Amino acid sequence: MNLKFLRKKGIIDEIKSIFDKEDYFLILTHKNADVDAVGSVLALKYYLKEKNKNVAVGCESLNRQAKILVNNLEEKIDYYRYTEEFGNVIILDTSSMKKLGVFENAVKKAENVVIIDHHEKNMHAERYLYYNEPLPSNAEIIYKFFPSKNEKYFKAILAGIIADTGRFKYANVHTFETVLDILKKGTDFQEVLSLLKEDTDRSKKIAVLKAFKRMKIYTVKDLIIATTRIGAYESIVARSLLDIGADISFVAGRERISSRAKHGVIKRGINLAEIMHRIGKLENGDGGGHKAAAGAENLENAEKALKTCVLLVKERLDKNGSRS
Repeated sequence: MNLKFLRKKGIIDEIKSIFDKEDYFLILTHKNADVDAVGSVLALKYYLKEKNKNVAVGCESLNRQAKILVNNLEEKIDYYRYTEEFGNVIILDTSSMKKLGVFENAVKKAENVVIIDHHEKNMHAERYLYYNEPLPSNAEIIYKFFPSKNEKYFKAILAGIIADTGRFKYANVHTFETVLDILKKGTDFQEVLSLLKEDTDRSKKIAVLKAFKRMKIYTVKDLIIATTRIGAYESIVARSLLDIGADISFVAGRERISSRAKHGVIKRGINLAEIMHRIGKLENGDGGGHKAAAGAENLENAEKALKTCVLLVKERLDKNGSRS
């Protein structure tokens, strides 16, 4: 049997053992949490509640679509610091502890820390009980190992999958198998889509158009890189830049950068998680994510970092000897 599989199974068995033995849990995810993060948190909460556990959930902030999901599922997430200490902390969909914001101290005080994540591996997380699997969404890991019969559980999982795969643009065979299994259990796909529906208001349209107006275009080797600035909606703009022809996009907000790349770019050795990690270090912030979608935040100078992003792409292509 594959040794890698045995190690992973051993970690899951250890996590399940803690879930069985302990009674009080705090589930956390990264600040500005997206739908996959929130869907994973809520789904794991339903799983633990079915085991009669006491569960609190928290994160520093949610993005707009995650807030819509939480409201439509009639759930609540605590955005503020817990004053009491939790012996058992579970961290989901979070590539570094800094991304927990005000909840970072809860990790330092906990007796048991479990991390379940699908981003690029973080060696600093390996000091804890850390399960990492590079599936397209974190929700798929929760569904794979921690099942629940709660109706909201299936909706939360499916919402997370839909959002983090870009409505299946980045899905793989495992993703479709998971979705099919959920639908067979009676979950209404259209209803879940409605839980995520966000009307594009006038202010958002104007903001995105302004970002396009500020766009700068760079040609590196045979790739087109687009950069721009915006006060909000960085990830939306980053995706939109790919839709209109860019191979790689970097979008700066006030203190953060969101980046996206097409699949063919990743095959050429570009890893946006690696680039965002380096940007975070250079600008005294924090960065990480996936090879094709990553971000950095708490940056001292996000606009300056945009130019560095382009240089880092060129550096990597030069190193790989990519065609010009």
